[in-house]
Amino acid sequence: MMNVDIDLYEALVDAGVSKDKARDVVLAQKDSMDQLLTTLATKADLAESRTYVDGRFNLVKTDLAECRAYVDGRFNLVKTDLAEFRAYVDGRFNLVGEQMTSMANRIVIRLGALMVVLTGLLGALLGFMRR
Repeated sequence: MMNVDIDLYEALVDAGVSKDKARDVVLAQKDSMDQLLTTLATKADLAESRTYVDGRFNLVKTDLAECRAYVDGRFNLVKTDLAEFRAYVDGRFNLVGEQMTSMANRIVIRLGALMVVLTGLLGALLGFMRR
């Protein structure tokens, strides 16, 4: 660091700055550089920061994995509920279909019986009219 200070002092003196002012500039620059360098992070600080950030990322990854497992479980429950509901609805539609078929059969049987009775009545009526 001393070589930089001496080089700066000599450059200022060579440029025509008085020796006192050149010395003041070098000392002021040295103080500001010391302050700047003390605020810079060292490799150990960077390694510690990296370790901390990696740890936080690992925690986030773990949280995301747990969240994904929870959401997957909830989706599987919803799928199961939907499958059960679909089976229930299909059963209800099948029951309604069977009831409609049964009702149609009863209607056909009743209409057939009514036709037989009406045909018999028509025959009897025609028989009475011929006499």
